[in-house]
Amino acid sequence: MFIEELTLDCRVRNLALRTIKLYEDSHGTFIERSKITKLEDLKMLHVKRMIVSMQEEDYNASFIYTILKAVKVFINYFVEEDYMDFETKN
Repeated sequence: MFIEELTLDCRVRNLALRTIKLYEDSHGTFIERSKITKLEDLKMLHVKRMIVSMQEEDYNASFIYTILKAVKVFINYFVEEDYMDFETKN
């Protein structure tokens, strides 16, 4: 549900297919790792846990950064659309 709406918005804004695919993959990774089922449950703690988990699994720092940029797009979109509030201080 989350990813489909953001993907639609990206297509409306005519983003490159490569960018859309990156967002879809990154968001899928984040949702899977955070195990959230409702947007309102998302907290900064989930983001931090994902970072630590990926570091412990020896993911490349630039890959983690790429995922985080996409997660930021994900969070910003749903905050702007009033689906959720998100506190960056935790």
